[in-house]
Amino acid sequence: MRENKKTGRAILLLIATLCFMAGLSGVSYSAVKLKFIVVNPSSTQRDQIPIKYILPQEIEPADIIDAGGLTVRYDVDEKKYFVSGTVELEPSETRVFEVEVKDIWKIPEEDITALREQAEEQVKVLEGTDSYKVASSLKDGIIERLDSITSSQDQNNPIQERVKDFYLNKKSFEIAKHDIYSLEGLIKDAGKEEEKTITITLETENPSKTEKRTTSLKYYLPPEVNKKDIVDSGDFDVAYDLGKSQAYVEKSIELEAGQSLVHHITVKDVWRVKNFELDSLNSEMDKMMDKLAGTPYEKIATFISGDISKVVNEIRESQKLDLPLKERIALYRENIKKLEASKSNIQRLNELLLKLELQKGGEAGERKEIHEKDITFGGGKAEGKGGGIGKGLGTALGQARGQTVEQRGGGIKAIRGLKGIILVSESIFKGWKPDIATTWKIIFSVMGFLAVLSSLFYGVWLVQSKKKEQTKPIK
Repeated sequence: MRENKKTGRAILLLIATLCFMAGLSGVSYSAVKLKFIVVNPSSTQRDQIPIKYILPQEIEPADIIDAGGLTVRYDVDEKKYFVSGTVELEPSETRVFEVEVKDIWKIPEEDITALREQAEEQVKVLEGTDSYKVASSLKDGIIERLDSITSSQDQNNPIQERVKDFYLNKKSFEIAKHDIYSLEGLIKDAGKEEEKTITITLETENPSKTEKRTTSLKYYLPPEVNKKDIVDSGDFDVAYDLGKSQAYVEKSIELEAGQSLVHHITVKDVWRVKNFELDSLNSEMDKMMDKLAGTPYEKIATFISGDISKVVNEIRESQKLDLPLKERIALYRENIKKLEASKSNIQRLNELLLKLELQKGGEAGERKEIHEKDITFGGGKAEGKGGGIGKGLGTALGQARGQTVEQRGGGIKAIRGLKGIILVSESIFKGWKPDIATTWKIIFSVMGFLAVLSSLFYGVWLVQSKKKEQTKPIK
């Protein structure tokens, strides 16, 4: 009889969970209805069932449209709001409650539109400047992110998926905002950073000491220099070699016997990393570090950010050196490699933030109506972790976790049988989960060990059996 009650309560728990999850799937975009079910497990008596339903972390009282007749309270331990109350239910009666809240899991369309318009306007300001190409690339990335957010929010997905999408979209929106800051930096940089130039010196000489000669001088500019970067070509013609993807200058020169000439070509100093790029890198890093502070990822993020800061400082200092052109170009190319490595490190910080957001989103999106603390059971409480849904369900959850529950009068006393083991296991695996391949290796290793152990016991038993047969007295 007792086993039947346990089974019945476990079934009620399963039904309550399934009903809750089903209630989350059919929500509208203007408002979200969070549904949960309360059950009276007793088949013989009417009872007053306490209710406690913890709301998603993002919900504030102002976001609640209709609490369904329940009282809104704040749980200090959970740091979340919840609704509570009491309902009288007939034997075996179930009742569905709805809490209607604002749809806060979406980025307002007006914010997306404003950011889109801002990107378009800032790129127009940079038309005709050296930064226009970079600005256009940034703008295209911003528009692509905003389009992806809009497309994602237009889909009528279940609430669990939408909460996860919200955290991803929120992160993507933040990146788009950072790119807007970079565009603003480009505008400031175009207006105030002094444009430096470098003079390239070419020499020609007539090796003949007796006769005049006409020679053609052709000089390929470094790959970083485009035609528009040439400030003064002297009297050289400027052309572009499509095969080499490189600009060059050339002219025909008439030299007297033994004559040598020096020619000067002035180009923009393109062998410098722009200050706004370094400032933008530092700014983005600082913003992400603020968000990662106090999280499990803070230690590794500090290591990554330290490497970024070191590279930025090295680039700044190296660009103060007065070097010959060849050494300057070599240093610039090395700095570009360092800069790309730092951008990869920024991406690593982004990935850490994304993991953090996904963890938060998973916690909010997959939250069930039954939690494991303060489980309501009739007029008493069963110790565990969770919010209550009705009499009897606390017992089912407690027994499922290896706990025994004794009922004395109207009270409930929970004896935590496996709590120590649970705490040890949670401590061991905190922050680490084996991948699928490792899991299967562990499983097969255990199975192999058990097979060897079984074979050993079987061998011992067989030997002992034969000995007994041999020593058995003959009648």
